[in-house]
Amino acid sequence: MPQAAAAADGQLGGAEGWRSELAVAVAFLAGALAALLLLFFAAHELQGMVQSGPYEHLRGDIWNCVDFVSIIAQGLTLFLLVVDYRRAGGGVSVHGDFQASSTCASIALPPAWFSLLYFMLGFEGSGMLARMVIEITRGVRDFVIILAVVVIGFALSFYVLFQAGSMQHDPMTVGDVDVEDEVFGYRNPLAALVSGFALMLGDFDRDEFSASANESLMNVLFVVFQVFVTIIMLNLLIAIMGDIFDKVQEHARAHYLYAKAKIVVEYETALKKKRRPDRALFPEWIQVLKPKRAEENEGELGSAAWAGRIAALKRQLETVRRDVSANVKDVEAVVTGMIDERMDKVDARVLAIDDHLVTLSDRMGKLEQLLARAAGNPKPQEEAQGSD
Repeated sequence: MPQAAAAADGQLGGAEGWRSELAVAVAFLAGALAALLLLFFAAHELQGMVQSGPYEHLRGDIWNCVDFVSIIAQGLTLFLLVVDYRRAGGGVSVHGDFQASSTCASIALPPAWFSLLYFMLGFEGSGMLARMVIEITRGVRDFVIILAVVVIGFALSFYVLFQAGSMQHDPMTVGDVDVEDEVFGYRNPLAALVSGFALMLGDFDRDEFSASANESLMNVLFVVFQVFVTIIMLNLLIAIMGDIFDKVQEHARAHYLYAKAKIVVEYETALKKKRRPDRALFPEWIQVLKPKRAEENEGELGSAAWAGRIAALKRQLETVRRDVSANVKDVEAVVTGMIDERMDKVDARVLAIDDHLVTLSDRMGKLEQLLARAAGNPKPQEEAQGSD
């Protein structure tokens, strides 16, 4: 029996050693593959910096900044991984021997995965949603600053009250031992800021208010915080996001086509120059984006769920505007024709009146001459009558 047990232990130890060596080999293989991919993307990023300059390259596009941070963090993670492994020696443990590389990896992973959104922009469905996330994040920037100022103010107010209090609540006796629960969320200003953010999301315990210097004041501040931040500001945030959604959705397809063309151009520049004259890979083409007219769009308001309320409303208003404009032009033409016709008649009558006035003026002139003659030579006429 002892020999059998020793043989079993030997087999188990051999199996564990084999698995450990296999795990190390797989880890090194994965690290080598990650290093190769990192070198490829680093060379691509370096090429963009050389072409347009580091500052212009990073300032021109947010994705270049994300890629730059991701590449730097991943390279540092691989370097620290090798350093931690060499420092650990035998009996490597992830919990105790890879703290530096794990910390750096926790920083590198969010931008590395976030950079995948850039490639999702090249697909119509996911690209529209990714663009929506980016534009909403950019649109609520000023609001987030205001919200942060308000939350920080209340969080520090709670921190001062708790620090001036006992920081203990719910005292109770378990046997001969007195147990008190400590308020951990406001031990320092940084923890208070995190607790203020959690309070905005509804994570709070009102029983902890008894550990502050003034429980009544804590309740008043809590109510004001909930009304002003949770009810007013968060609903305002939802309204702002809805408005941005409508604005972005109005031009969602144009954004998608632009992002797709941008990805194609970026990776075309990464190919070798000797392959660029190949018309099979680089055909000559022109992409034209022109807006559709309202009557050419598919569906009406009822089928425009993803078209955005503002976009659908604008299309309908544009249709009404064109119809009204056409009707106004028709009415204007009819009224202008009637006015011109009446003015022609008036002009003709005025000319006729002018002719009559000229005739009357001539007759008045002759009449005046006759009257003048009659008034200036009356006797000769009488003598002539007497001799007759």
